[in-house]
Amino acid sequence: MQVNESDQAAIGKSFFLEGCAAEEHGNDAVALKKFDQAVFHFPNCSEAWTKMGTIFLRWERYESAESCFRKLVELAPQHFFPHVGLAEALEGQKRFGEAAAERVAVIGLRRGYAGPHVMLAQTYRAMGEAAKAIQQLQIALHLPDADNENVRETIHTMIEEIKPQGFALIVNAKKRVLVTQS
Repeated sequence: MQVNESDQAAIGKSFFLEGCAAEEHGNDAVALKKFDQAVFHFPNCSEAWTKMGTIFLRWERYESAESCFRKLVELAPQHFFPHVGLAEALEGQKRFGEAAAERVAVIGLRRGYAGPHVMLAQTYRAMGEAAKAIQQLQIALHLPDADNENVRETIHTMIEEIKPQGFALIVNAKKRVLVTQS
């Protein structure tokens, strides 16, 4: 007896729900098996690919996480989260240049938000590119959500940690940070 496509999707969704229950109870190994069965039956189940990629990141199995997030990018290139996960998987493998490219993609998809710029700055920092990191942090400070005190504090702390020697930070009246040669 052959199972039609909608039945396959229903089977996949059932495995996905079982995986969610296992994950909720802290059993990532069982959850991963269920999510794998879900995508076997329903290959376009982006939620299962997301869950598997996230578990692989938690386990520091970065190559497996990369595979999951690449599939997600293929399924939903217009969504920012798959690019974030892919960047984290690439960073875990010390492939910072590729991770930076994914972070740039996130900025394009999440225009007007400070978070993606902060994440790109962290990637540049890991690459030893302090000037590029500071540039991204300065851009982030000019975005509306940088008015959040926690975001501003994170940005200021990062700039202070990575600014080159011989440079000083100046905070202007609008709480914007300028990096100048001292």
